[in-house]
Amino acid sequence: MAGGTPVDYDAIYDDDRKREILHDCHFGLNIYKEDVKIGLTMKSVDYIQFGLPLLNSISGDTKALIRRYDGFGINVHKEGIDK
Repeated sequence: MAGGTPVDYDAIYDDDRKREILHDCHFGLNIYKEDVKIGLTMKSVDYIQFGLPLLNSISGDTKALIRRYDGFGINVHKEGIDK
């Protein structure tokens, strides 16, 4: 690992608990295989709800939201990062 330790919190449905966990995060990780076609994920909705910018590789809706709204996150792809 690159300096991080993964933690599995299992399924969490309580918004206060989600907020507590996400409070110390800098980005919400939204990375999928390039050939996977996904719309806006529930994970992304949670990140957005709590004001956490996305580090995103999903195309479509999520990519468009990040391009449209400043501070919403960063789109990444195998060629590099969108400015």
